[in-house]
Order: sequence, then structure tokens, then C-alpha cells
Amino acid sequence: MAEQLGLTASTDLGFMAEVNLDLGETLSQLWIGGHQQSLDVRDLKGYPYVGVVDQLLQACQPGLTPVERAPDLFAAGLGSALQELSTPLQEQQHCWTLIQQRHHFGRQAPEADITVVIPLYRSWDFILGHVAGFSQDPWFIEQRVRLLYVVDDPTIETEMLGWCRGQLRDELLDVTVVTLQRNSGFALACNTGVLVAETSVVCLLNSDVLPIQSGWMQPLFRTLLMMPGSLLAPLLLTDEGQIQHGGMEMKPVGVQALPACVHLLKGLDVEQIEQLSPDGLPYDVDLLSGAALVFERDRFLGLGGFNPVFGRGDFEDLDLSRRWRQSGGLQSPDRLGGDRPDGG
Repeated sequence: MAEQLGLTASTDLGFMAEVNLDLGETLSQLWIGGHQQSLDVRDLKGYPYVGVVDQLLQACQPGLTPVERAPDLFAAGLGSALQELSTPLQEQQHCWTLIQQRHHFGRQAPEADITVVIPLYRSWDFILGHVAGFSQDPWFIEQRVRLLYVVDDPTIETEMLGWCRGQLRDELLDVTVVTLQRNSGFALACNTGVLVAETSVVCLLNSDVLPIQSGWMQPLFRTLLMMPGSLLAPLLLTDEGQIQHGGMEMKPVGVQALPACVHLLKGLDVEQIEQLSPDGLPYDVDLLSGAALVFERDRFLGLGGFNPVFGRGDFEDLDLSRRWRQSGGLQSPDRLGGDRPDGG
């Protein structure tokens, strides 16, 4: 590990190795260069995948790992191990097995065109802002949109469901709550929600993304009808009204020129984006953030959805964007009508 990290070997740096034992064999001692080593054996069987990722990254001592050496560490075996461990999770059947319960609240919307899928982790009270805003939105009131929450955190399940039973029973919105058996990470929570959704179009939305005005879904849906197969995203703003996300690019950064995902428009005023889109129409970008995405459900599932290899979450959107483009789809932030969800 010292060689991979580019560090001088020391007594507390440690190392990591893979040992394949036959059935019934055990490992009790470890000797390197004639010296007995302290042994820390971790049996990862029974851990959920996100727990396995945590254990492997902890073994790599990230606090001692220079960021420019991280790609070499993954190439030395950690990356292939994570790929192998996560492969079974990419099957749709695995998502079905994660579901603990499914609850419905409010009024049924059998003719809905779109399902808004929102994963929840740690905090659930963003739902109060959603319900307050969506209940004033004509597309939701007219039953063209359903809400589907995926609770990816058993510790908030009881409190959230209690609130839903007390507040949403007679709500005009169509609300479904799917609870998972355990925390499975952002990718699997989103994939499960898209799988459960029954509409042909899905909008994935982070829980802290709130629309600043009603009617925000209409231009996105209209654009998808005009540009089938596209991966769409609304323009996201900060609380101060500046651009938070309007598309991303992969660019080399730092002395080592490591590839990084860069938000080129972040921090600009909304008016400045008119240089990219003077007619207010969607424009093409390299990559889109997973904070708010609109797409055709079957295409998303056909591409395998988000890749769960990243564990608790990060880079799923970059990976999906690249696979989406390779499959022939377009990627566009939508500027129609100036309807922009506001990223919190």
C-alpha cells in the first residue's frame, strides 16, 4: 500500500491484501519478510454493500492518501473488487427485494403522465415544503403528476409514516411512500423508485430541491415529447438566486491533471445564461447533475439506471450521463418558460 500511495513505509501505514482460502481454512498468523505482523481480519459477509464500501475505504486510510494517488489505489485492485461486489445489485430483481412496505395516501391519479421520485435519507421534513408547493400546482391538482417517496433510512420511517397518516389521508395529491429494509445508497433508492413508478416519464428529484413557482413540470414534459430519448434537467439555483447547476464538464484539474466534474456556470446570474440560450430553448451539455432529472422510464431502466458501485452516493449522475450519451441520447438543461426549481 505504501508503494501505491507514494508514501514512505511506516509502522502505522498498514497494507491490504486479498487471501483466497479453501472451505474450512482459517488465517491465524501473517508474516512478511520474516517478521510477524499484527493481523486484522474483517469478515464482510452479511454487510450491506454500502457497509462493505465503508470498510474497504477505511482500510485504505483515506486521511493518509494523497488524492493524486487514489486512481492508482483503485487500479491496484480496490476498483475491481467494488465492481465485482456491486454487480448483483444492478439486477432489477434486487431492487424489488429491498422494498419493506408500500403505502398510498391522498387521491389516486390513474391517468398521470409523470411520477416524481424523491429519495429520503436522514431528514424527511422536506416533504412539508413539497406538499405545500405541489398542492398549488395545476399539473398536480389535475392529477397529471404522482409523488413517490423512497425512504432509504429505517430510522426515519416511523415518524414520517405517522405524519403521512395524519396529514395526507385526504390530500388531493397522489402520494406513494416506499420504505426500504435498510439504507442501500442513493443509486439503489433511485433505481427502486423508478422501477416502482408506473408512468412512462419519471422526474428524479433530490429532497432539498424545491420549485420556485408552479407549472415547472410542463416545459420539461413538453421538451421530452419534442426530443424523445433525451435526459433533461431544469436550471437549479441557490437560495440567493444564482446558478447552482446548468450543466457540467469533465476537466483536468491540479498538478496531476486528475479528471474532475466542473460546474462551469455555477455562481453566475441567471441572465448570463442567455449567451448559451438566447432563445430560451434547452441547450446541450456534456453532463447533468442527478439532483433533478427528467427522462423516459424504460430508457433509464434499459441502461441499468444508476450504477450502485459508488456506495452511499456520488458520481452516479456523471456515469449515467456518459452512458446516456453513448447510447445516443441527448442531455439538456431546460430553459423553457423560465421555470426553475431552486436547489436548497
